[in-house]
Formats: sequence, C-alpha cells, structure tokens
Amino acid sequence: MKPDSINEQYNVCGSPNCKCKDKKNPQKHGPYYYLSFTFKGKICGKTAWVWNFSTDKLAYFVINRTRGSTILFSVLGECFKGIIISDFWSAYNKISTLAKQKCLVHSFREVRRISKYSTNTEWIEFAKNWNACLPTLFVYC
Repeated sequence: MKPDSINEQYNVCGSPNCKCKDKKNPQKHGPYYYLSFTFKGKICGKTAWVWNFSTDKLAYFVINRTRGSTILFSVLGECFKGIIISDFWSAYNKISTLAKQKCLVHSFREVRRISKYSTNTEWIEFAKNWNACLPTLFVYC
C-alpha cells in the first residue's frame, strides 16, 4: 500500500460456502477502496496539501490549500460507487459512498486516546476487549 492513497482491494469472507472460496473460480468480495489522508507541506511559504489517489494501475495527485471535502468531490464525485476506508477526518463524512469503514489502525489509536481520560467502567471494559482483538485482525505472511 502506498502512503496517502486509494487502493482497490478484494477480500474473502468467513462463510465456507461463499463464491469467494470456490477452488476453481474464486470471486472475491469488493472492490473496497482504502483512502488515507494527505501530506501537508508548504508552497511559496503557504500551507498546502498533496492529495494522492492511487490504485495498482493509476496515481492521481492534487495540490490544494485545503484538506476539505471539495477535493474529494472533485476527484471521486458526490456519490462514489465504492467502499472508502479512511481515517476520522470529517471531510470523508460528507461524501456518499456504497459504504465506509474506518481504518483499523486509526480506530485503535482513537480508543487508546479516549482511554487515557475515561474512567467509565463500561468504556474501560470495551477498550480492553477492543485492544485484545488487535493480534487476531492482522495476518502476517
């Protein structure tokens, strides 16, 4: 995965009789698109953002002074026919998609951040269980 990119991904599910498990012609689920955030820099002394939208076949860069949703609309349209996996930046909430998912790494960071301040016993139990899931979510080849 390239940093700051959209990547097309296809997945298999846990259902044993699903078409994605067919030994002769597996049909994975997707496409799903992973959209991570942008690079912040300076152009002529002013803050600018470099947006990088890419798949395994295409890379598209946009340099703009905003990190707002207008850039997403101009590149992906107002109704994106895919699934975007992103961080928690509010600009991603404004675009319509087939579905949205938050990046797992960002989710774990957010739970850790909230856990530093929360004394709610239900939250503490949730965070403990959530963090225990981490090793089971990633498979290393």
